This record gives sequence, structure tokens and C-alpha cells, in this order.
Amino acid sequence: MFKDFLNHIAEFIADFFSKEESWFILFFLGMVIVIPFFSISDFWAVIVSFIKLTWWFWIFSPLFLLWRAIFLHIQRERFKRKMKSALFEMQVPRNMEKSPKAMEQILSTMQTLRSAPRNSVEKYLKGKVPLWFSLELVSFGGKLRFFIRTPEENKDVVEAAFFSYYTNVELQEVNDYMDLFPKTSREILEQNREIWGTEYILARDDAYPIKTYTHFESDAITKHDETKQIEIKQFDPISNLLEVLGKVREGEVACVHILIEPADSDWKDAWDDLILKLKTPKTVDVGKGEDKKTIPMHSPGHEETLKEVERNLSKQAFETLIRVFYISPKEIFSDAYIKSGVLGAFNQYSSPNFNAFKANPAVGTKLGGHMKFLWKTRRTDYHKEMFFHNARNRLLPPESWIGRLLTSYPFGFNFASKKFIMNVEALATIFHPPASLVLTSPHMKRVESRKTGPQSGLDIFGDENEIEKFK
Repeated sequence: MFKDFLNHIAEFIADFFSKEESWFILFFLGMVIVIPFFSISDFWAVIVSFIKLTWWFWIFSPLFLLWRAIFLHIQRERFKRKMKSALFEMQVPRNMEKSPKAMEQILSTMQTLRSAPRNSVEKYLKGKVPLWFSLELVSFGGKLRFFIRTPEENKDVVEAAFFSYYTNVELQEVNDYMDLFPKTSREILEQNREIWGTEYILARDDAYPIKTYTHFESDAITKHDETKQIEIKQFDPISNLLEVLGKVREGEVACVHILIEPADSDWKDAWDDLILKLKTPKTVDVGKGEDKKTIPMHSPGHEETLKEVERNLSKQAFETLIRVFYISPKEIFSDAYIKSGVLGAFNQYSSPNFNAFKANPAVGTKLGGHMKFLWKTRRTDYHKEMFFHNARNRLLPPESWIGRLLTSYPFGFNFASKKFIMNVEALATIFHPPASLVLTSPHMKRVESRKTGPQSGLDIFGDENEIEKFK
């Protein structure tokens, strides 16, 4: 009981001093106490005396806030280093007939595993942060492989969810393929190889959705139900991306990492004003003179946008970061195909009324902006080093400004990387086991059937001595 009491006291103190408002309260209380001791007529003397008495506050309060931010960042980094992860390779059977809806259900299960700090002790003393997952699509010389990286403590739940919705998909725990690469970009260059990479962000606010598999299925609708089912299965939205990655040449490696961190359940509340704005109709004046009337009017495109935004906000979601990179021997290095091909594959999810993907120009291995020719070689080296470090370790950007500053390089500041929110339907559209009719057989290894355990209730033959051997 006494330990719980101390924890509550520590939590109260941490919460109180973590808010800037608390420091202003203490400041004004000091003014109320100090000022009555001085004569109002000697105004400047009061000001000087007040500064002499409160100088410690003006120095201590910003230093305390800075120390708190640095301490919190250090604790979070320690927590992240201790976090153990498991990497599963997803082996898809030849007779995969399920739509991305099954992957959406799996992601909904993963979203419930959000593990945010519950109190100040977990936040400040343990440095706890929400754990994140990684959905990865990798092409080793044109051979495609699907991976899912999950925190060690959640791997059983993720594995069970997959077996529930994809009964014939195998998840095999494997060693991290990133260990096959050098630890730094400098070592990659020393091995006569080159690296290119970037991150994708949304072109509009997170509330606007991308085109999902439901839109592709509705586009495949025909007059006859049987034809509809055939066409839906023949066009899987992931097929374009698989075809692009399948053309990677021998010796080259292309990776698409989709890092997802379960978002808070109230993420949609931030867009209440946008919903209200979209629901407010535009007015049009009709007629002249006394017959003039003002009537509300919404275009069909506007109505569709409102409907899709509301639908997007109604689903569970993840804070998302999409990172793409490519490693190749220098003699065959050609980033133009990957750069345009992968972004082109992601552009199929865009729509004028909805949202779209675009490359984040401030993040990546190549310099952008008006200052790109200043210290070009050195800045490029630092950009590559920071990008590859983040990609190799599947890192999300730090949670605080001071954290971003402390993880920056001399010529590469870590402020441009951005997370955005995507719901489970959108993520399932981008990453899911491809259907059997997708033309990936030359590029993707498939399993004939899933391994299962023996049937329960089988008869046991043998005497007691033989049975004892298996106990």
C-alpha cells in the first residue's frame, strides 16, 4: 500500500510539473506574495526587487523543461532498444482466393494491441511508447517475399489472427534479412554498391482516404454476378506493385516497409471541423427580383467526398510511415525505374476527390530544395547514413522536437520525416497476400499447402512401455 501511495504522489508531481501552466501558476503566486511588501510609488524599485527575488525562476524553469524533454527522450530510446521483435515470412499458397477483407480483419486485431503508457511512471521512468509493427515487401533480384515484423510480446496474437483468417497461409519465423546488409551506408559504398531511398506521404489531410480494394471491386462489377466474381479475382490492386518489384535484376534489392503504430481511438475527433465544413452546403442564387431565391447545392463529387471521409474516419487506424529503398551494385545501379515504378504503383490508389501518395522531398538519399548544391557531397553522405540507419532498424521518427534534434546528423537534420494516419481498409489494400490469379508465379515462391498438426482423437497403437516414451 505504501509503495502504491508513493507511486501516486510521484505521478501527481510529474503530471503537475509536466504542464507549462503549472509554472505560470507558481510565477503569479510568487508575484502575489512578493509585491505587497513594496511601495507602489517606487515602481522601478519593485521591478528590480522582483527580478532579484525571482531570477532563479527565469533560469530554472526553461532549464527544467529542457531537462525533462531530454530525460524523456533518453528513457524512450532505452525502452526501444530493449524491445525485442520477431520477423515472420508469409508464404502464400497457390489457391489463394480471399480478398483483402481478411487482411483488414487481421489489422483490426493488431490495432487493439496498442500499448500506450498508462501513467507517469510508465511514461517518465520506463519511457514506454506504443509498440509498432512493420509490413514489408522485399524483392531479392526479382524474387518477391512478404514479411511481417511484430514485437515479441505480440507475435502469438498476430500469428493466431493470420491462421484465423488465412487458414492456408504459412507464417514462418525467420532471421532478419537486414542483417545481410552492412550496418552503415558507408560500408555499402565501400562494397561498390549504391543506395537510394525515400518516404511517401499523403498529398492531402489524413481525413481524406485513398482508393481502397472496395473501390476496385466496385469498378469490376458487371451485369452478371458470375462475371463480377471472376473479374474481381483477376484484378488485385497489389498486382502493379508486384510486377514492378518482380523486374528487379539479379544482385539488386528493393524494399517497401510500411511501419504502423496503432493510433489512439479518438484520432478522428481532430477532423470534426472538416466534417462540419463539408456538410455546410454552398448556396446558389436563382431567379431575379422578388422571385430571387437562395438554394443550397452540393455537387455529386462533393457528396462523394463527404461520404468517403466519414467512412474513412469510422474505422480503426494506424499512424503510418512508408519507406522505400533500393540497393544495387554500382555498375547496374538505376534508381529511375524503382523511383517512378513504385510511386506509379501507389498512384493507382489516388483519386481527385480523395487522397494520393507523393514522395517526401525533404527525406531520402538525394538532396532537394534550393540549397541542394551547398556542400552537396557531404550532405548527401549524411542523408544516406541517416536514412539507411532508420530503414535498417525500422525506426519511426522521435516523438518530440528535442528527440528529433538529438538524433540529427551535422548535415542531416531529422525533422522532415512524417507519420500520417491510415485506416485498416487502406492498409489492407496496400499490403495483403495476393490472389492466385495475380501473375506473380515467376517472381514469387508459393507453397502447395499449409502444414497442419495431426487430427485429434486418433487411435494409439502400442503397449504402455511405448506410450511412456512420448510422455
